[in-house]
Amino acid sequence: MIFVWINKRNWKTPGPIVNVAVHNAYSFSAIGFETHFCVGAGEDSDTHADLEEFYGLKTNPKFHVHRIRRWQNGGDTYSMPIFFCALRLIRNLCRKDQVAVITRESGFLWFLVWLRCHPRISGYYELHDFYADLSWMERTKGEHRREKVYEHLFLPRMDGLICITQAQQDLYRSVFPRIPSCAFPLGTGKLNNVSNPEQRRTRRTLVYVGHMHEEKGLNFLLRVSARLAASGVKILFLQR
Repeated sequence: MIFVWINKRNWKTPGPIVNVAVHNAYSFSAIGFETHFCVGAGEDSDTHADLEEFYGLKTNPKFHVHRIRRWQNGGDTYSMPIFFCALRLIRNLCRKDQVAVITRESGFLWFLVWLRCHPRISGYYELHDFYADLSWMERTKGEHRREKVYEHLFLPRMDGLICITQAQQDLYRSVFPRIPSCAFPLGTGKLNNVSNPEQRRTRRTLVYVGHMHEEKGLNFLLRVSARLAASGVKILFLQR
């Protein structure tokens, strides 16, 4: 089995999006699988040195980073070259073994649907939002409606969905009950010493980690924070 992970952001982009993806992809190589990570090229640098100094990972001969230069037009850049290079790479790799493709990029989904026609290629989508049903949003934008169309059109054609919380998995199961899915929370370890939910509630502290802007529901967070504070629940906000 060969794994290919696709992320359209640039190499060494600050924040969690690329960092978490690099570590997740690297984990497959750490247990012995050939793994390829396709990402935007970013600024020129030594990739092997970056793995150790920026991402805190040792060089692994089974982990291959493909840094692909994005198209540029004035001040805008476009990720299609990353998708084209990943497409060629996957088609070549499937000649020698089964290939599992993982991405969080909705723009690559239609490529992935086509790739899955090959018996040696399987495709998995990593979900970070919930666009399949927009009724929870206070206001919707054109990009949200576009993502909803993508999810209803392409997700039923995936081999599986990767969710980042159990609650998110439950939401997607309610919309797509026949699609296999799993939930792997990001950034936290299991609290083995406190397994009882009632014990966790006695701590009366919630932690929010992430961006604080309107699209992430900032107004909702502030309203809820005030109500919880009145009941003695403390909320900690952490952002970069």
